[in-house]
Amino acid sequence: FGSRHFAQNAFLDNLNILAVVNYDAVGGRLGIPQLVRLFAQDLRQSPAGEIGRYFEYIGGHYLPTFPVVILDALDREGRYGDHREFVNLGMPAVRVMESEEDPDLLNSNRDTWSLIDYTYHQNFVQLNLAFLANAAGAPPPPVKPTIVALADPGTFLLTWPVEPGVDGYAISFRPINSPIYEPFRFVRAEKAGNVVLTGYDPDTTYAVSIAALNESGRLGLFTSETIVGPQ
Repeated sequence: FGSRHFAQNAFLDNLNILAVVNYDAVGGRLGIPQLVRLFAQDLRQSPAGEIGRYFEYIGGHYLPTFPVVILDALDREGRYGDHREFVNLGMPAVRVMESEEDPDLLNSNRDTWSLIDYTYHQNFVQLNLAFLANAAGAPPPPVKPTIVALADPGTFLLTWPVEPGVDGYAISFRPINSPIYEPFRFVRAEKAGNVVLTGYDPDTTYAVSIAALNESGRLGLFTSETIVGPQ
């Protein structure tokens, strides 16, 4: 009820919510797999999937031995968290939690600090700090580019305004069936804003988005994706 009230009022107030990340059950226990689960509904074509991919990508740079496994689901069946109410309103929201639960500890007074694996918990905190620091410390998402397919198959023109203080852009052409990002193409700010890209498969449908980088290479959040190619 609380998250529904908050989300509905945020929607009515037209708040610009870039991401909602619901952390729940993050302490870990000795012996569970050293990874985290991220739940993103409609992973391949949704605002939740866009945030989930960014989270997984950033995490892979900072903690490659503590991977993020993205699951194409809102949450565990019957165990929905606070992020659900934001998803229902079309906002980008995911749930991130430990790799393996003990059902006997859920909502139990037996779930005490003595069971926490503090090395696991430290990795979890560092992972989330990396996500938040990049999303907050990099330039904000650019204006969504206009994309035009040119006469040469697999060639596209991307046009967008270049903002002051941005040092470059990452451009993502993600095959629509890929749950995570493919390798980006990069362009410096002085050559950005009107870019022709070639070499894409004319028979593949892509989800296209861009993100801005600052002078240290920190990557910000991506724009929402635009679908191009065969429908």
